[in-house]
Amino acid sequence: MEQKTKKTAKTIQLWVFKVANWMEIIAAGFVTIAVIISFITLAIGMKDFIGELGHVDAFRNFLRIVFDVVIGIEFLKMLCKHNLGSVIEVLLFAIARQLIVEETSMLEGLIGVSAIGVLFMIRKYLYVEKIDYKEEENN
Repeated sequence: MEQKTKKTAKTIQLWVFKVANWMEIIAAGFVTIAVIISFITLAIGMKDFIGELGHVDAFRNFLRIVFDVVIGIEFLKMLCKHNLGSVIEVLLFAIARQLIVEETSMLEGLIGVSAIGVLFMIRKYLYVEKIDYKEEENN
């Protein structure tokens, strides 16, 4: 009886895992569509930027759009790769976007720069690429 219960639990666990994988693939599809649409917004933003040369806000808006597209692309790569390196890259771009595009106080800037420093330290000293590479080979 106990053997049958373990087998049923394993079957349910496998089914839930497969459903989660399909949901992740569907989410990645939606993100892909959103990134493609964002490229259109990027072209419109470039036209607006050229039309408003000399305005600081036009450049800031254009940078905001560019960073949003890049973050979307990195997020899509993160969904596909499933490794720590891609997560760190998404976080780096998100923090950099906040620091560059938004007007922040000195304290917020210091916290942002410190966060980027911590992410680089994690990437250099704690991230072991071989582990992620082996996990990707097994999948």
